[in-house]
Amino acid sequence: DEAAIKVGDGANIQDNVVVHCAHDLPTLIERNASVGHSAQLEGCVVEEGALVGMGAIMLQRSRLGAGSMLAAGAVLGEGKSVPAGHLAAGVPATVRKPLDGSSQSWVATAAKHYQDRAVRYRANLRPSRS
Repeated sequence: DEAAIKVGDGANIQDNVVVHCAHDLPTLIERNASVGHSAQLEGCVVEEGALVGMGAIMLQRSRLGAGSMLAAGAVLGEGKSVPAGHLAAGVPATVRKPLDGSSQSWVATAAKHYQDRAVRYRANLRPSRS
């Protein structure tokens, strides 16, 4: 990779995520963003508090707005954007609706949920007895 990969405070990147950048295209994962299992990011921006669903793909120059959700398995095409507070889904991903209800609640609390888990895990670590 030839550009920067930056991860903001409180962001969480889950198992099997692939984060790449392209020539002169950094990948930015802003504060309190969540990137679900097996997602792929390439030269894109995940804004503050946004959630990338499991297995979703964000291609070069794409942008997921603050507090938005890219649904599991969706592909956000090159140069495409999702406005703040919206849900995008499908292949190719299209903006479906403003987030509301339980989806909005999960996006708003996902980062905190994983931050709390990290604290709990650290507090309960014990030496192996092997």
